[in-house]
Amino acid sequence: MTPLPLHEKKALLSWIEGTFGIPIKRLEPLLLFKKGRDIWMASPQLQEIALPSTTRAGTRLARQDRRSYRLTTPAIQLLGRWATRRVVEITPQEGERYIRGEDLTLDPPPSIPRGQVIVRVQGRPLGSGLLEGKRIKNQIPVAQRVRKAL
Repeated sequence: MTPLPLHEKKALLSWIEGTFGIPIKRLEPLLLFKKGRDIWMASPQLQEIALPSTTRAGTRLARQDRRSYRLTTPAIQLLGRWATRRVVEITPQEGERYIRGEDLTLDPPPSIPRGQVIVRVQGRPLGSGLLEGKRIKNQIPVAQRVRKAL
């Protein structure tokens, strides 16, 4: 993995702040690395550790596409509590359905444009969703979903 060049780091952090309202000061200390289209984040203390032939370190923060970025579920779960934009608060009952992988139909605030949103319950981020009208398409990875109790 190669360190993210400073101009790319600034562009990504500005996008995160502008899109989700997560303050840049929360993100600036992080080490950011790029591997392909994936951008990884790690604690600054990672530089103090000599890891032999590591292929990955840290947590995947975002994936870059042609025009923008998409935050990952782990990144949203770590950073989403500071978000002030593109946040959809749902009830605990809706949250239970959501973490099982269900899509939701609700009346989100009209100020939220379509696209990626942070889904929270009582201020706690569950993960990502794709807002399309009144539908939030679940974007929690299958491996991270909670199965229904038997």
